Amino acid sequence: MPDFLEVLKTRRSIRQYKHRTIPKEIILEMLDLCRYAANAHNSQPFRFIVILNTDLKKRLINAMTARYELDLRRDGVSKTTIQKIITHSKTRFLKAPVLIVACLTMEDMDHYPDQERQRCEFIMGVQSVANTLQNLLLIAHARGFGACWYCAPLFAPDTVKEVLNLPSSYLPQAFITLGIPDETPPPITRKPLEDLIKILE
Repeated sequence: MPDFLEVLKTRRSIRQYKHRTIPKEIILEMLDLCRYAANAHNSQPFRFIVILNTDLKKRLINAMTARYELDLRRDGVSKTTIQKIITHSKTRFLKAPVLIVACLTMEDMDHYPDQERQRCEFIMGVQSVANTLQNLLLIAHARGFGACWYCAPLFAPDTVKEVLNLPSSYLPQAFITLGIPDETPPPITRKPLEDLIKILE
């Protein structure tokens, strides 16, 4: 296992994968570790849908890109540009050996009679899901795999739920693509720490 701080510093978003899948047992091991992420009230409001079936993945991505194309047309994007965007979008998901859909469920979260506190509780649930995804990205990198976080399901949640036949309480939040890296992205420039913090003494 690499040094943890080195894992934090060297993780990159991987979008190109070798044409080899990851054994299901290893995927489950990584998702098992995701459960240990900090989350609101220890309610564990995250749910993971692991798509290994190629036909199902195609149905999902085709349905989502059809919806995406409609949005682009409404935005006035040219047909040529739309075609490029849609082709690129389909390729990055369909070529990924493993596609994981991260969902939020509010079933075990606290419930309030007023809208403001309930909104805060919802945000806490979203943050909880995000924490587990950070775990997944780091675990994958530590194990020598590549992964990338996409928020595409947020733009077509009903489509995702319909194609995957998800429970009504599941709210799709993100895709994680997973596989054996076939690229080595360069280091990413980060903003200086002083631009990101304010110390009150």
